[in-house]
Parts: sequence; C-alpha cells; structure tokens
Amino acid sequence: MKGLVICQQLIPAWLEGRKTVTRRLMNPQPQYQWAEGKPAFMQAEHTPKPRYRPGETVYIKESCYICGSDSDGAPLAEPPVVYRADGAMKSDEYPHFRSSLFMPEWAARKEGGHALIVSVRPEQLTGMTGVEARLEGFESLDEFMELWAELHGEYNYKSWVWRSELEKK
Repeated sequence: MKGLVICQQLIPAWLEGRKTVTRRLMNPQPQYQWAEGKPAFMQAEHTPKPRYRPGETVYIKESCYICGSDSDGAPLAEPPVVYRADGAMKSDEYPHFRSSLFMPEWAARKEGGHALIVSVRPEQLTGMTGVEARLEGFESLDEFMELWAELHGEYNYKSWVWRSELEKK
C-alpha cells in the first residue's frame, strides 16, 4: 500500500476532519501550451500521471517514535508507536525516531491512519483560495502559502500540482 505524507503541523487538522484536500507538486513541472481551452500536456500523449488514483486507499505517514523490541521481535512498550504530532519525544522507551518519509504501514494510527483518494485533478496554484486553504486544513490562504514556501523553497502561483480529495477510512 502506498503512503501519503502529511506534515506534523497538519496531522491535527486531518484527525479532526478539517483537512480533506492535499496538493502535491508535479515534478518535473510540465511544459505546456494552451490548446482547445486546456493545457496541451493534458492531451493523451503528454499527460503526466499522478502518484495517487481515485478509489485507492493509502496510509497516512507522519513522524513517530518506535519502541525497542526483544529478541523475538515483540515490542518492549505499549503502544509500540507514539506520534510526534501528539507531543511525543525521544525517550528510553521510544528510542527510534522515524521520519514521516520512512514510516512503515504497520505504524499508522488505528483511527485516522488511512485515507481513500476520492478524486485527483491537475491544477495550478493560481486556483488557490481561502476556501481551498481551509480544505487543506489551514486557517487562511496566507498560512498555506507560508508552509508551501517552507516546504518547496517558494510559493510560485504558476506551479502545477495534483489536487487530491481525501476521505478518512
């Protein structure tokens, strides 16, 4: 199963049901020109493929700490995983930090740890509005733009992204 990284700041919004949309930067950015009222890369032979597809279930990846295990592989603490978004920190009981990029599926939360991809569509960041920022789990468009720039180096409104609508499973 594929994983979907949600940054630590947005995990509470996801768990509370306020984050129902996510955007992923197309990489590399497509070359396009407008033809017949839509970008030419949308034509069949030039269509970039999204990583996630409608109807697909993914697990939510987030930063966490994993406990040690005995020689049989049994966890030495209960629960075997604690999450950074919940305020967990490294300790003697939980010495192994996992970046969200490397979080295994078995470590996903029992509640809110999986999502159904409802829809996926390409768009430019020019389409971002305050309403869309709230669907992303932010209070304002400015907050969205600030975190986007932090994650991607800049907020370029001409950037192409995949907009995915999510539903908790």
